[in-house]
Amino acid sequence: MMYVYSNLLCLLTLAVMLLVVTIRRLTITLPFAFLLSFGAFCIASIMWAEDPSRSTTMAFRTLPLLIVFALVLHNYICFTKQKVFLLNSIYFAGIVLALYTVMVQGGLAGFLSSLGGGARIGGEVANENTVGMGTAFSLLVAFYYLVYERRVLHLFPLALNGLVALATGSNKALIIIVFGCVALLVFRAYINGNVLSLCKYAALIVCLIIAVLYLLQLPVFDTINTRFTSMVDTLLGVSSANASTAERMNLTEAGLMQFVETPLLGIGIANSGIITQQAVIGFDSYLHNNYVELLACVGVVGTFLFYLGPCVAVWRLARNLTMSGNESAVVLVIISAWFLIQVGWVSYADKVSYIFLTLLMVYSYPTGEERGDNVEKTV
Repeated sequence: MMYVYSNLLCLLTLAVMLLVVTIRRLTITLPFAFLLSFGAFCIASIMWAEDPSRSTTMAFRTLPLLIVFALVLHNYICFTKQKVFLLNSIYFAGIVLALYTVMVQGGLAGFLSSLGGGARIGGEVANENTVGMGTAFSLLVAFYYLVYERRVLHLFPLALNGLVALATGSNKALIIIVFGCVALLVFRAYINGNVLSLCKYAALIVCLIIAVLYLLQLPVFDTINTRFTSMVDTLLGVSSANASTAERMNLTEAGLMQFVETPLLGIGIANSGIITQQAVIGFDSYLHNNYVELLACVGVVGTFLFYLGPCVAVWRLARNLTMSGNESAVVLVIISAWFLIQVGWVSYADKVSYIFLTLLMVYSYPTGEERGDNVEKTV
């Protein structure tokens, strides 16, 4: 029932945004034009798909809903000038998720007891990786407010999100936290642009890395420490103890082999299950790597259409980083972390991805109303 309620709430929200947006013409910026082209290409891929029935639901229902949702949300946020509200929504959603995860464990005592027992936390709420990534991205916003805005009150959300993210045992969550916090400090030094700041933030980066390494040695975080270490060892070929990482490497290899056979158009959107059934694990799955998933399913053309818009928006935002405000730095870090973890996460049909993409577009491509221009001048 919670699933039904969440979908109804999403549709109601979309309807309200559409009602607000319809008082003027919907603006389609260049990145969204590429995203719409990606959706159209996925529909076209049904014609050459290995199994058209697999592609139909994705191409005609899931992707159109996500793309239209992102497009309407972009126009609505720009129309109402609520960029910070969208950023804070990601922040507070992570805090609520963290609090709910602790509550489901029976409160803080039950949470610490489960954590001390070596269990991965979050499976009772959703997939552990989902909880880990949600709280990790929220932590980045808390860290931004703490370092950039010097608001000490964000220490508690930062600690809460960090505790829950590490407790999930998610490697992706750990990567998001370490990469994101270091990147925020680097951007902060770059924006300040003086030698003293560079030295200060370089020292903070070293301290941050030491603190994370120390935390991972604590008994309560033994699960994430063991999983991350074995993942790195497996990737480096030192050992193959991490069965999950070894399996994902096999999936990646099989997907790339399929890409070599059908490099231009792929085998049809959402057809990766055919590859896993025939070549790897013997049952229907996906390739656990967004880049390989898209290359195998929609080839170079589809992959290019999906990523070109975000890359253009990142370039547009990054080139004016020193003039576009501190918030642009945290947006760039969130998107950079999003790009990074797609090596182990299929994200092209995930709702969270389209919220992040909307956040990026809002800061890099404000529509006519926000700029004070006529809508007709919007590119």
